[in-house]
Amino acid sequence: MALKAPRLKDPNIIIRPVRNHREIAEANALVCNNYIQEGYWDNAEPFQKNRHMHSDLRAVFIAETKGRIVGTGSLVKDSQEGLPVDKSYGDVIRKFRQRGERIAEVSALAIDKSYAEQRNLVIFLFKYLYQYAFYYAHIDRFLIAIIARHAPFYRSVYRFEEIPNKANYEYVKPEFAPVLLTLPLVEAHKTYYERYEAGIADKSQSYYRFMLVDEHPNLQFPNKDQMVRRREIDWVAEATLRQLPIAV
Repeated sequence: MALKAPRLKDPNIIIRPVRNHREIAEANALVCNNYIQEGYWDNAEPFQKNRHMHSDLRAVFIAETKGRIVGTGSLVKDSQEGLPVDKSYGDVIRKFRQRGERIAEVSALAIDKSYAEQRNLVIFLFKYLYQYAFYYAHIDRFLIAIIARHAPFYRSVYRFEEIPNKANYEYVKPEFAPVLLTLPLVEAHKTYYERYEAGIADKSQSYYRFMLVDEHPNLQFPNKDQMVRRREIDWVAEATLRQLPIAV
């Protein structure tokens, strides 16, 4: 699939962690407004009742341009409190915990509907979420409950896999019942490399390197001394080794 590293026309976009409660409140308002406009909610009550959205284990990120927040996304790290998807899919995701995987749920994604580059901003925001989770938060696997009509994009581009399961999902109206998708983050390196980089001469155009490896001037990550995984490691080779049968 011939995907190339995208570019943002807006040079002022910065994607970074939130710095204070005001930014969290603005990000939350963007999420609520979008969900209400889309018809997923009648009001902000489902968000307010979701304890995970008010937990210290939720990491909130924003995309801003000239001080205006135009996008947001969150990671909810697994804990004894569980994840937002647990009420609906607990039996399905228990196997990941039993294997000792560190999991996180991608949640509260929203882009300002008036922003001109919505599709590219989604891609840049997801690039940030992946790299932060992988290199800084030591996450092994993503889970995301996504509205069904958006799922093909996540499957075809981001290479998520659907976990077949029919369950009631309390955070949106029944008619918008989502599907549960998952992505193992180490293995994603091999998947993305084989799909997006093999045969590409100009590595600067590699969608694999853009999404999973390279930094970007529009993305502000924490200090490098906070990294728990290094970008210099050949993660494609690591993923290949993990897929080899274990000798007994």
